[in-house]
Amino acid sequence: MTPKPQHENLSMAIRVTLLALLILTVVVVLWYLLYYNPLIARILELTGLSEEKSTASFRFTGEAYALAGDKLAVASPVGAQLMDSSGVLHAAESFPMDNPALSASAVLSVYYDVGGTAFCVIMADGEVVLLPQDYRILSADVSRDGYVTVVTEYPDYKGRVQVLSPGLTPLFLLDCGSSGYPLCARVSPRRHLAVCCVSSLGSTLRFFSLDSENELATLTLENTLVLDFNYLEDGSMVAVTEDSLLFLSEDGTLLERVEFDVGYPVDYCLTGDCAAVLLRTEHSGSLGRLCTYAGSGELRGSIAVERDVLSLSVREGQILVLYADEMTLYPTDFSDSISYQRISNGHQALLCGKNRAMLLGTYGAEVIRFP
Repeated sequence: MTPKPQHENLSMAIRVTLLALLILTVVVVLWYLLYYNPLIARILELTGLSEEKSTASFRFTGEAYALAGDKLAVASPVGAQLMDSSGVLHAAESFPMDNPALSASAVLSVYYDVGGTAFCVIMADGEVVLLPQDYRILSADVSRDGYVTVVTEYPDYKGRVQVLSPGLTPLFLLDCGSSGYPLCARVSPRRHLAVCCVSSLGSTLRFFSLDSENELATLTLENTLVLDFNYLEDGSMVAVTEDSLLFLSEDGTLLERVEFDVGYPVDYCLTGDCAAVLLRTEHSGSLGRLCTYAGSGELRGSIAVERDVLSLSVREGQILVLYADEMTLYPTDFSDSISYQRISNGHQALLCGKNRAMLLGTYGAEVIRFP
């Protein structure tokens, strides 16, 4: 047999090498598409062709957090930040705060200095508006529709309550006197204003329509301290006291009072589809009970708790509990549970969708998907 010329052998080697390089290039491109293109990766996850990534993380510095629709609002001693769920900065403003706090909705978020006068608003489109207050701020809130309430000190009165529209137009002003010191104020889903005032005699809940200075109703609770109140997803109003939960209509009618049989409230969440309250049986120690209640006041579920709880979050029929050593997701009747145990420096956890949570710490966040 006549041997092939040397140049033909060389040509064959070159073709094999080029084919190998082509195959390697195709493999690298496919690998990039699968692991670095979020759209294709998510399609593969949804169709079951790829395992869903359980966590993602991003870095920032913050002390207070709230969900602003599908974004995360962060307040820190040096200012305000609004970022998307992957950590991309949407808007930011630098200003000093000694005690940073915030409240947020999908419409806008507010950042303020408790005991100071700094006040900043970031709109959903990223517009930043600075609204420094004339007097020291006690609390502020944003309703789900974007109505802003600000409670401040006010000379010769026990405090002042202001309400701003979603466009930041002043709508309502209330100077509080004999009813007590205004602790907090919120606008209901039907655009009624509720104000909680406290004094040495007890607490008073005052109710107004935003288009009139005349009170719609007043509920006086003698020898009772209302710690806080808020509106559940169905519009029900719930107030928490030292020894009970109060369920009210938007015009101030007391519908149900649930006494705490054992223990006292140390933490609560009043913004989901039910009210969640953590009760402790001792002033020191970790023994207690976590209870959830429907807007009617009916007990939905409860579990015994024998360890420290750092935060609670309720949304879409689920309750997220951040313990010191793990984060656990329950249905609100506590019939099941899923735990995530890789906790590192997190001090607050927020539900941001079905089976999705954000674990938040001073220097960043983890976005976690439960199975």
